[in-house]
Amino acid sequence: NFQDNNQGFKIYRKSEGTEYVMVDSWVTNPSLAPGTGLFEWWDFDVANHEVYTYKISCTNTSDVEYMHNFPTSAHAMPVHSINIRNESGSLTDCITFGNNQFATDDRDSYWDITKNGPSGNYVWNAFWQPRWGNQGTHLAQEIKGGYDVNNELKTWTMRTRCSQVGPITIDASDTFGRGEKLWLADGGVYHNLLDGPYTFENTSSAVRTFTLFWGNMQPTIRPAAIPNQVLQGGSTITFSWNYLYPFLVEHVELSLQNETDSLLVSNYMTNAQSSVDFTVPQQADMPNAKAVWDVYAVDGVHTRFVSPYTLALVPSMNNAIFAPGWQMLHNPWPEYPATVAQVFGADSSAYTMDADGNWTPAADFVFDSPIWVNPADVSFFGSAMPLQGMEYSVDLQDGWNLVGNPHLCVYELENLRFMVNGNVYRFGEMVNQGLVSNAVFTFKEGRYQLAERIEPFEAFYIKYYGSDQLVSQINFLPYWESYDVTPPMAQSSIDLLATTDGGVDWVRVGTHEYIDTEVGFKLNLPKAPKPPFEMPRLSVIYPVPLAKTTQEYHSFYKNPMIISDEIEEHVYYDLILELDNTDPVTFSWGENSLPEDWQVAFFIGDQEYYSISTEDLVFEPTEAGSYSCIIRLSNYQVPNDRPVAAMIGKPLAYPNPFNPDVNIAFSLNKAGNVSVDVYNIRGQKVRNLSSGAMQAGNHTLHWNGRDRYGRNVASGLYFVRINSGKHNQTVKVMLMK
Repeated sequence: NFQDNNQGFKIYRKSEGTEYVMVDSWVTNPSLAPGTGLFEWWDFDVANHEVYTYKISCTNTSDVEYMHNFPTSAHAMPVHSINIRNESGSLTDCITFGNNQFATDDRDSYWDITKNGPSGNYVWNAFWQPRWGNQGTHLAQEIKGGYDVNNELKTWTMRTRCSQVGPITIDASDTFGRGEKLWLADGGVYHNLLDGPYTFENTSSAVRTFTLFWGNMQPTIRPAAIPNQVLQGGSTITFSWNYLYPFLVEHVELSLQNETDSLLVSNYMTNAQSSVDFTVPQQADMPNAKAVWDVYAVDGVHTRFVSPYTLALVPSMNNAIFAPGWQMLHNPWPEYPATVAQVFGADSSAYTMDADGNWTPAADFVFDSPIWVNPADVSFFGSAMPLQGMEYSVDLQDGWNLVGNPHLCVYELENLRFMVNGNVYRFGEMVNQGLVSNAVFTFKEGRYQLAERIEPFEAFYIKYYGSDQLVSQINFLPYWESYDVTPPMAQSSIDLLATTDGGVDWVRVGTHEYIDTEVGFKLNLPKAPKPPFEMPRLSVIYPVPLAKTTQEYHSFYKNPMIISDEIEEHVYYDLILELDNTDPVTFSWGENSLPEDWQVAFFIGDQEYYSISTEDLVFEPTEAGSYSCIIRLSNYQVPNDRPVAAMIGKPLAYPNPFNPDVNIAFSLNKAGNVSVDVYNIRGQKVRNLSSGAMQAGNHTLHWNGRDRYGRNVASGLYFVRINSGKHNQTVKVMLMK
């Protein structure tokens, strides 16, 4: 709009690292005088590839200059041309193109200029965008978003027409930099326009379509699909691939590589070769290997392409060594039906489970039939028979399944793959759906271990919770990759081990913030099946009220305790120890992640064992059978004593949640001074409910949801602490308004 008292505009410019300098003014350029309408100003004094920033000012009749502080930038870039002509040069046409950081690959009205179709006697060319407009759009100029032509590649679609038949020549302007590439694709023919013009024979006035490639155009390898597999020495595999821009290939080398080794498959292959047969060397030993194509282009650029599939190369003759001691094993040779005596010795013991869940002696060691075995001595097992190389599936039954690794490769736990009614599921997805337990057990060094990976020759237990409507399998596909399924870290945890001459068993207990969510299924892990030999069996037990029974757990977590110097809490875990004999049992603490100053105590019979104890606890059973025991987890250091419940019975709050009143019931086994206080979640005392002498017996106190001043407290979690001096108990209550 027209501005009163404005004499005219000045234009200021700067480039990177410089200050603004006036480059034009109304004083010398009448087009910058004030007026009404749109102003357009062109800057011709620029250098290509520079970014310039501009600001304008206006000067009033008092010669006071006002800056409009809204800078705008522009990128000076060359605009190149594609020229077309007939043989005599009497008919010509031209289109322009380029790239600019302020443009896009989509339609830009400022940069992209439309073009009409030809008429009369003509040669004609235009860029073509089929999705712009209802019937597509022809362009006299098409500028794409900025990119590095030395390292990236973009394409333009170009159309030509000619009213005459005969030779037609296409060439490019001489505005390109040294080393740039501008390839023109005419069907299957590629020509670099920067090496010279391209001529074709025109036979009609119909549209002829080309693709223009500007930038770092390099040959590409596209490997043909091969399933992940294990390849045995002496076997043959065919590697195939396709080329993109094969005319740019000087030669290709193919190798197999993993993190540490490389094995040459074929070298100096031309672009005429797109497959090669490879026989695996007899002594090859290369797990987790990829096929790698090293492509050397005609311009000297080297590009590497890696297969999406993964292979394991193993020797023709494979051997395993088994130490004495119970273990769960599997034979990976489908065509080698060995016997237990043949592999492990005549004095070895081996068992398998029948359809009724009973252990029966195993005489054979065959593929797809994992066994428990105790070699009498160090055993050697080997064969050059064909191994299981391709993917393999094992049916899952409801409950615990003993499954063998069918391949001579390692399976990370998260990479186990499943088929459910024909659909692929990851291990993490099966756990999240509650179809399998997060507990996968192997048996090594005389104890069950939570598996992180499954080794060759190894068998493992996995628990399946499927229904009759589901057909589920473990689908072993070597080196199939998925994501980690580790649950969030616990607030606290500790392992308790029970050891006899027969073996070791252990449990894990702790507290966790998310135990009442779906994470609980990943944390509270079921107890593994009893093995076919005598060893202690230690389980955490938890009642299942509807079934009127208890569930046995290998690990069990409860809700977190508050970390406070004011509120002392305990969490109890009921355990059962099952013994087949009267051999002494040694208890010891294992791994733990306990907060500072927390304590764990274990009680069995009249013995007690603390996390701060310097010696292990030895328990001498009087007879074979089951023994009840307790773990107490405390958020403070408790004096060495029997469980706290010996003085104060476990309190009960009802109703809970409550509004507005709650009853606190508890028992005392002897008279004494007792204080009962309510704390909020920050550990601040809210109210004292009772303080003074109390008789032995049952007691019930009432809290009306008010603080010491009679004010209603806010909704939320509160702790009622019953303290007799030496002993205390805490119960959580939830006020919900």
